[in-house]
Amino acid sequence: MNVKPEEPTWEGRDRFILSKGHACLALYSTLALKNYFPEEWLWTFVQPKSHLQKHPDMNKTPGVDFSTGSLGQGASIAAGIALAGKMDNSNYRVFALMGDGELQEGQVWEAALFTSQHNLDNLMYIIDYNGLQLDGMINNILNLEPLKDKFISFGFDVKSIDGHNLEELKKALDFSLGNKKPKAVIYKTVKGKSNKKINELERDILKVVKHSFIPYYLQIMENLKTKIKNGKLKPGEFLPSEEELANTFNVSRTTTRKAIDELVIEGLVIKNRGKKSTIAPKKIMQPLNRVIAFSETVKNAGFDPNTKALQIVKEQASKEIAKYLDLHIGHDVVKIQRLRMANDIPLSLITSYIIPELVPGIIEHGLINDSLYQTLKKIYHINLTKAVQEISARISLDYEADMFDIRKGMPLLVLDQVTYADDRLIEYVNVISRADRYKYVTNLSSYPT
Repeated sequence: MNVKPEEPTWEGRDRFILSKGHACLALYSTLALKNYFPEEWLWTFVQPKSHLQKHPDMNKTPGVDFSTGSLGQGASIAAGIALAGKMDNSNYRVFALMGDGELQEGQVWEAALFTSQHNLDNLMYIIDYNGLQLDGMINNILNLEPLKDKFISFGFDVKSIDGHNLEELKKALDFSLGNKKPKAVIYKTVKGKSNKKINELERDILKVVKHSFIPYYLQIMENLKTKIKNGKLKPGEFLPSEEELANTFNVSRTTTRKAIDELVIEGLVIKNRGKKSTIAPKKIMQPLNRVIAFSETVKNAGFDPNTKALQIVKEQASKEIAKYLDLHIGHDVVKIQRLRMANDIPLSLITSYIIPELVPGIIEHGLINDSLYQTLKKIYHINLTKAVQEISARISLDYEADMFDIRKGMPLLVLDQVTYADDRLIEYVNVISRADRYKYVTNLSSYPT
């Protein structure tokens, strides 16, 4: 293209219209490489006051010739600009890149009629023909074929090429300098072609069974879960996007989105704002067959434990606390409430109640980073020997979702435990943990009968 990056509004420049405005990241990267703006701008994508938003904005981004986003309109915009060039006796060319799904819009074909009627040989339509749109495969929703013949019948010179072949791409642009007809180049592309994970999924033939009683989203979820369990999708790696998975499994994005949501609920995938979802770290396992401190559990899992102290106070026992500690209602207890974290990720809200006569001075101690159980052992010479535990599950409340940085309604594990030193009752503790990052494990043995 004939352009001057140092003079983005130069009247003699060739024009480029990105009709499929949602693909603007590719355009922004190209403009940065052509020095329309500093590459550092790319890191501000969709941030407040950024020049680079989710769809191209000609008033904010140097090098953008027209603001786009509403699919189907780019063809008409490009035709109007091309006609203006003809009327001004200018030599610039106009290129409009469109997705295949938007060719189902009647406005595109109205623009094609207009283009042919006015013999706009300075215009080229570029079609990204990957066969997939938002809700599924093009051919299943509204078939475009025979696409090449359609454009020919509208008076266009047409080429159909491999969109992944750079030499063919270059020749296609040179094709725009040909005869006195408008041009259309159909780029045959494959979504996710260069994505290693997508290719691995396709090699493993992970497809949905079309006539199964099992919903598509559950089939996809189970396929991806198998990949995660056997290590082919590793913790911290990006999961292919909804669109890439839709192409791989030949389903709609709505279906793959639901599959990903189910994996999030199970704690196998983490959704990231503005980025692809990632495979979640392995869950931290809390053994139930022995009394063990949270910090020791986290360290054994390979994480760094840390703590945020919320409350260390003396209060009167409620009816529930008194029952657990075998006290009279209103008896003094020490309440210790802390948010426990692994690698700074909130995992558990732990609220302990201890009889103050057993731990004099513990409020002054603070317990900011220290293990409560280690403190009981080292300072008060209390060795915990057994515990009685009750485990339940429920969904998170608003304040818990905020505290754990999870969505409201995500599942939580609740542990109620009474802890003993020999037969002496020491502590009642309530532990609320994220079910997506934490699990309880016990070993059972059979006994001869």
